[in-house]
Amino acid sequence: MSLGLECSKAISGMPHITNSVTAPRFEKVAKYFTSSEGADILEEYTDTTISMTATATADNARSGGRITRTVDSTVGGRGGLEVIGGESHSRGLYVASRASELAAAGTAKRAADADVVMNPNFVALLVHEILGHPSEADRVMGREMAWAGGAWWGGMVGSKIASEPLSVFDDPTAAGSLGWYDYDDEGVKSSRTQLVKHGVLQGHMQSRETAAAYGTEPTGNMRAAGYGFMPLIRMACTCIEPGDHAVDEMIRDIRDGYAIYDMKIPSIDMNRYNWSISCQYARKITGGELAETVRDVVVSGTAPGLFGSVSACGKDFEVTPITNCGKGDPMQSLAMGNGGPSIRGKSTVGSI
Repeated sequence: MSLGLECSKAISGMPHITNSVTAPRFEKVAKYFTSSEGADILEEYTDTTISMTATATADNARSGGRITRTVDSTVGGRGGLEVIGGESHSRGLYVASRASELAAAGTAKRAADADVVMNPNFVALLVHEILGHPSEADRVMGREMAWAGGAWWGGMVGSKIASEPLSVFDDPTAAGSLGWYDYDDEGVKSSRTQLVKHGVLQGHMQSRETAAAYGTEPTGNMRAAGYGFMPLIRMACTCIEPGDHAVDEMIRDIRDGYAIYDMKIPSIDMNRYNWSISCQYARKITGGELAETVRDVVVSGTAPGLFGSVSACGKDFEVTPITNCGKGDPMQSLAMGNGGPSIRGKSTVGSI
């Protein structure tokens, strides 16, 4: 509570801030699993996160009126207060300064097939929506379409679906992420699963049942929101693998494009093929350098179009906490990690 109040006070002290919301949260979980195979498993953990939102209002000379903009961010993971204490204040000041800056920013002109560099926070939502969900084998098989749809790449394991720099994994053993666990809710030991390797689709996240249908092994991804729900195949910590490029190097190679920062709202079709995701803000790239900040930006494209255009992955790998992923009917909400490095590719960009 004290940390939340301190962060709210810091946010409120920044210029043009008209509203500050901080939401510290922790959840203690104990899960017991036993089975006729002889499993006898007790897992206990604590999830700690803090979400921070800053709203700024200022006169905007470009629009001839007053503009209000809100920026939010969540930090934390699986662990105690230590997973949020060191980053909370700086992240709070970050959202406040971005909201203040956006209230005076202009908009972006629509550009199709634009060169873009997406930062790790934006990439986290991209991974979640068009890499993670369609990698859940029950969706690929069309057995569980509620809330997050199916998968356009059914039957394409072993096929090239992206450019060479793109590799993707899911890893429940990633210590500290909200998807960190030792056993899933079928009693299967957790392990890292390679989903895409150098642009080639390697496989999917599997339950015992779907693994039998595919002739492979379960991946330890079956999870339920509680004992009253049937487990479903769920992401744990799904990420794009880091590359060897510095971010400024990726930007320097772009003559005219955009740097895309931080996730906002997604809109995805049922097969995870067509997608659009709004970002918190963007910056124009002109002649290999960052230029003016722009607001109300939406990035869109097709999954194979973006994947095939990825020309570089950065060294700046980050995992972002996702606290409210929904799947199933009735809907089950679970926490997980998603992330990756900055990536460079092509998308359609414009302001709403």
